[in-house]
Amino acid sequence: MEKQIKTCSVCHEQHTKGIEVFSSFICQHCEVEIVEVDSSHFRYQLLVDQLKRISGAFSY
Repeated sequence: MEKQIKTCSVCHEQHTKGIEVFSSFICQHCEVEIVEVDSSHFRYQLLVDQLKRISGAFSY
């Protein structure tokens, strides 16, 4: 079975492994970074903003 290449909604790079969140693909690397980043790290706010952009695409 051939793995499908998808573009990550966080880093915008192409990957074959990751998860689907709100119909958006998040690569395995970004998934781990999101889970492990400390809230005091400079990347934290960047990741939060990217996730807001993904979830903001849907109206409730």
